[in-house]
Amino acid sequence: MAKHVPTNSAPKPIYVIYGPEQYLRDQARRRVLQMTIGSASDEMGQTQFEGDTALANVLDELNTLPLLASYRLVAVLDADDFISRYRESLERYCESPSTTASLLLICDQFDARTRLFKAVTAIGEVIKCEPLKGRSVVTWIVQQAQEACGKILDERSAWLLRNLVGDDLGRLDSELRKLATFVGDRPSIRAEDIHALVGLHREEKVFGIADAWVDRDSKTALTLWEQVWETDRSAVGRALAGLAWAVRGYTEAKSATMQGAPLSKFTSQFWRMKPDLFKMRMDRLRLADCEKMIAALHRADLDSKTGLSDTYHAIQKLIVEQCAGSIQHSGPGTHLVRRTTS
Repeated sequence: MAKHVPTNSAPKPIYVIYGPEQYLRDQARRRVLQMTIGSASDEMGQTQFEGDTALANVLDELNTLPLLASYRLVAVLDADDFISRYRESLERYCESPSTTASLLLICDQFDARTRLFKAVTAIGEVIKCEPLKGRSVVTWIVQQAQEACGKILDERSAWLLRNLVGDDLGRLDSELRKLATFVGDRPSIRAEDIHALVGLHREEKVFGIADAWVDRDSKTALTLWEQVWETDRSAVGRALAGLAWAVRGYTEAKSATMQGAPLSKFTSQFWRMKPDLFKMRMDRLRLADCEKMIAALHRADLDSKTGLSDTYHAIQKLIVEQCAGSIQHSGPGTHLVRRTTS
């Protein structure tokens, strides 16, 4: 979570934003812009440098009187190397900073044990942007719904949204804003709204990979895997688990139908896909193929965890190999349909 020392409304001479959570860094930067020059779009009031710039260039800008503006903001992006090169000079700058401009340093790391850290906190503001996990994500979702969207969201619904979308705060914020528009004037966002708008979109793509595997449709399977990967790279473990779950479902259905269980048991209670499509897939699927796919998923998971392969490429390879495997193909024309689990 973004953490900062208390501040009043007057601009501080220096700000440091650091940490790995990009969404919180962007939020913090917008807040600094608002506090210093009042508008993120006021180009006359701000100057940006990359981290490889010379300190002299930055100091010149800080000491140049504002033109057509009352105050200025001078920012150094990717400032880790910049801080390392000019640490002592920046400490001296903190002793006598500009009175007409603020310095903003944006970096990945900012060591709290250093003299520079103490000097910045004495006259300015340090904002740490840490990734949120678990319950802290849920707390953030509830707060963001209220503060950014003006909507009430209970904790249970926040957990649902987090489980569907993941921990990416940028994507969560985007989904909250869509949900706020979706519910209109209603003061609250409910679980049924999340199901209706966000739904099981990610899960459907994961299940769709399994469907495409049965259809030996590697193009569709690879496309869906790419979409799952781009949706939330931090949660690919859940996607891999979901794919294994879908394949196990096919395995259980195939085993049960081979022993005489009616197809309707699965189409109505679990799979919820069109009966004729389900029958066609069951006819072409072989139990041995299911067992080989599950074993291949376990190997892909192990390879990714031991560093032999990353998850993205492991699943890509698995899809190509398995779609070219021994599943009996019944001809083209199959298609994916929307389904949910109960």
